[in-house]
Amino acid sequence: MFLSSFLTTSLLDLVLGLQVYTYPSTYSQCESFGCRSVWIERPDGFVVMENVNAVNLKELFDKLSKSFIQIDRDVHKEYCVYITKKQNIDSMSLGQFLKSNLSCKDFELLGLKDAHAIAYQVVILFGCRKLEGSIKIVSDSTVVEAYLWFCSQSKPVLVHNSNEFDIRIIVDRHDALDNLLRAINMLKDHDYQFLNFFGYQRFGSRRPITHILGKALIKEDFDLFLKVLCRDAPKKLGVLHKSLEDRLCRADNVRIDEELKHLLKNSMYSRIIKLFVNAYQAYLFNRLLSKIWLSVVETHNVRDGLHALREKYRYIPLPGYKINLSENIKRFFDEIVETEGIDMKMFCKNRLERLCFYGDYRESISKAFGFNYKTEGNAILLSFGLPPGSYATVLLREIIRCNPLSYT
Repeated sequence: MFLSSFLTTSLLDLVLGLQVYTYPSTYSQCESFGCRSVWIERPDGFVVMENVNAVNLKELFDKLSKSFIQIDRDVHKEYCVYITKKQNIDSMSLGQFLKSNLSCKDFELLGLKDAHAIAYQVVILFGCRKLEGSIKIVSDSTVVEAYLWFCSQSKPVLVHNSNEFDIRIIVDRHDALDNLLRAINMLKDHDYQFLNFFGYQRFGSRRPITHILGKALIKEDFDLFLKVLCRDAPKKLGVLHKSLEDRLCRADNVRIDEELKHLLKNSMYSRIIKLFVNAYQAYLFNRLLSKIWLSVVETHNVRDGLHALREKYRYIPLPGYKINLSENIKRFFDEIVETEGIDMKMFCKNRLERLCFYGDYRESISKAFGFNYKTEGNAILLSFGLPPGSYATVLLREIIRCNPLSYT
């Protein structure tokens, strides 16, 4: 099988380390039908729902929205759980909004959800001085609705079982529809398995720079960090990132390392700064998985290759300070770190209050479940579930082999 049929031609994919597809292309990307023939209308065409404690949060949200929620204001509870619906706002900004609105000490999320989607997710709030049964804000295209689920004195046990998706792909040419259905059937033939890359929203699909900021931080290239942040943050990075830009880019003669040490003491800024480095780790993971898959399909067909990946490379390291590499992975990894000009010691920063990123392991293959589709007029309607941490846009990428900006 020709390796070129697995390779992407998308510049955005290459920038994010998404160098390959799981399946070989049976047609030339974009050439057979044009990128303008297939798209997803955001946010309405992309709905994501957390499944928590075996409960679909859209169903729970709809139930709570029709109920009268009585608040016992005389009883203080340390933890309060809200079921939220958000549109055109990132998850971190959502948590910060609720924290500020209810005068809470902090918040916790079970996962980050696509900003350019309709998303139903849990927000756990700690030590709130105020409590409301429901909260709603509508500003321009941004919508936030939240309903109190329950409060408790001890930290609640919430199991994030999966994320469930309803997605509408618009198609305005018949040949494009045929290609999409062919790709869906290929997924079906392989039990809806796909390479478990980190998706576009992990980096910012419209301006994917968060991993560049992360690389600049671990290499202590603070001039590059400021240049990228101050050039791109005002319009591209969202509400909280804009707040960080205000702190770092508008002060005269700022000592960036000293200012970062100060900001890391604040939970909101600490989350953002850590996400930059996490994005760079995700980029390195994507590159590593791309290299491994190309090596596998050099000697295997796809079905045997997926089996070999599960057997030999089931868990791929997410690079960090204390990560251990097996010999069969080290040879691929060494090539990447050499071209990146880094080593794993850089993931622990003494100059930043010993901020350390120890690394982790991530499954190389993900698998959709409950996958259903139907055509409706000029659209394909998809519904499926994914394990926490897997990205629907990566699955969509296998189906819509075109400019990612048409569906992210």
